[in-house]
Amino acid sequence: MEPANIVQLLKETEIFRDIPVTVLQDSVSYMQLLHFEAGEPIVRKNETGNCMFVIVKGKVRVHDNDYAIAHMERGDFFGEMSLLDSSPRSMSVSASEKVEVIGISQEIFYTFLKHHPALIKSIMAGVNKRLRTQNQLLIEEFKSREQELKRQVEKQTLLYREQKERAEQSEKFKQQFLANMSHEIRTPMNAVSGITSLLLAKKPRPDQHHYLEAISKSSDTLLHIINDILDISKIEAGKIEIEKIDFSLKELLEQVKQTLDFKAEEKGLLLITRIGKGVPDVLIGDPVRLNQVMINLGGNAIKFTEKGSITIEVESKEANLTDETAGGFHDFLLTFHITDTGIGIPEKKLDSIFESFTQVYSSDSRRFGGSGLGLSISRQLVELQGGKISVASEEGCGTTFSFTITCPAGSAERLSHRIQQEQKADGSILNGLKILLAEDDEYNRVVAVDTLKLKAAIEIDVALNGEEVIALL
Repeated sequence: MEPANIVQLLKETEIFRDIPVTVLQDSVSYMQLLHFEAGEPIVRKNETGNCMFVIVKGKVRVHDNDYAIAHMERGDFFGEMSLLDSSPRSMSVSASEKVEVIGISQEIFYTFLKHHPALIKSIMAGVNKRLRTQNQLLIEEFKSREQELKRQVEKQTLLYREQKERAEQSEKFKQQFLANMSHEIRTPMNAVSGITSLLLAKKPRPDQHHYLEAISKSSDTLLHIINDILDISKIEAGKIEIEKIDFSLKELLEQVKQTLDFKAEEKGLLLITRIGKGVPDVLIGDPVRLNQVMINLGGNAIKFTEKGSITIEVESKEANLTDETAGGFHDFLLTFHITDTGIGIPEKKLDSIFESFTQVYSSDSRRFGGSGLGLSISRQLVELQGGKISVASEEGCGTTFSFTITCPAGSAERLSHRIQQEQKADGSILNGLKILLAEDDEYNRVVAVDTLKLKAAIEIDVALNGEEVIALL
């Protein structure tokens, strides 16, 4: 571009309008006409500059990272602050489209200033005007982003709420399905188990006894799996309540041993139970759920042990003294260890071993049986009693499951009284009664009627549905 044209372009701008033409003409050889393509940077943030620019064609965008601060066009100027202050530039400027700018160096700028001191006033007036525009644009930008952020938050919140509702509904359906299916399966299984027991009580031939025993064991296994599914459904639905009654820890451990002894002997395993020193015999807690946990863990240990032994051990230490209004009894922290010499658990599986329907290996359910719920149920039952459960194992070197619960010391007198009351409650208390039995399953009616008549001298009327119940009543 011809020097005269550059001078003319500068004279058309507001800030250089009052600079004498002769001064501009003398300095024009030190100015540059620069060209930039759309998107190309002209001024970079944090760089120290020594030049200001006057736009003669096109538009530029002033920005801080992705925030647009201002838009400028022909006649506007930028970069002037670097001529007044040597600090790094605080903003970037890029071409919004094809742009032409005149670059004025610091040296030439001070030449203009010498001949026209009011130039500073013009520049500052232009800066103030630009700042007001920039502030307004920035406010609008922030408002726009705030609205967009609100829309995104509302959208994500709605999506989360829908997903949460679907998950809750799915969980509810799962629990209902498990409970319904378990009940549906348990009805015929109760009949199989009950009729088998009735047949075993009739002194069958040895070969028949052998077959009936096989049926009995298989039905017990199936009922155990069904009960596991029902238990996990109840636990997840929050319908399991923990009892607080007096019980004998020694007797409870003996019951567990008797239950597990047969399975252990079948595999040639030694089953050891041990109560440490200082463990009180009578405690207050839920013996049924405690028994269930130990049976689950002990049965699991037997299942995965081919040779050696299983040890169930209880230790305790005094936890604290309870309120005197509760009788001044001490609380004891009980620690149960169930240790086996079995196949062990790989380290990578230890974190997931307590999850529902989990087996260490995919082939375990075929090889060893089970639902994969025993450990999950045990963990949740321990936690419902305020305790914690953990596992230590090494593949090929056995496993130890440990759990702790806190139990207050119980009353031997209360325990003795309860046992006496329970012993009185045999079948004889039904003698002479007339009973109305409502049962819609044919085979369960057989089990119920025959079992009750074996236990007591009673008269039984049977109703097949609700209408018959009301009529007989």
